[in-house]
Amino acid sequence: MKKWMAMMAAILMAIGLSSVASAQGFYIGPSLGYVGVQKSDIDPSFGYGVNLGYNFSENFALGFEWLQSKPTASDFDDVNIQLDTFSLMGRWSAPVGEAFHPYLEGGLSYNALDVSLENNGVGPTVSWNDNSMGYIVGAGVNIVMGNFYVMPGVTYNMVDSTDLDNYQVLAGVIRIGYQQ
Repeated sequence: MKKWMAMMAAILMAIGLSSVASAQGFYIGPSLGYVGVQKSDIDPSFGYGVNLGYNFSENFALGFEWLQSKPTASDFDDVNIQLDTFSLMGRWSAPVGEAFHPYLEGGLSYNALDVSLENNGVGPTVSWNDNSMGYIVGAGVNIVMGNFYVMPGVTYNMVDSTDLDNYQVLAGVIRIGYQQ
């Protein structure tokens, strides 16, 4: 799997860097998402974050995204959960006209899952965290309006956890922002 991901990243980079376009420059903006963790007792939640990166050409960009969500546990009332996902992704797009740019993306993620169970004075608060690497893939469309963009999409994050069973995170994400 790791070799396949590395090979796909190299191919996407080669395709993107081989295209000469005037769409080079930095981009930055907020991210909003609806995040679901594939565990039966964790309910989906809204999340927020920031995305930034560099457009090497009209077809290829390399970006970073941080997305934080605070899902709930349906089986427990006093559980606090926080998931922070930090992603480094390459994005390949195939523009259709000036404003409509469908894209595929892939890369690596670092996932920090923090859980605490408050026992309401009956006993000590129990807490633990899991910090794990993952692979992330996604697809969507970048809608360009001059120097601004709206980028709805979906990402699938396969987390290789050492403390938990491996888990997946599916997120519907809307990135908005400014680009040079």
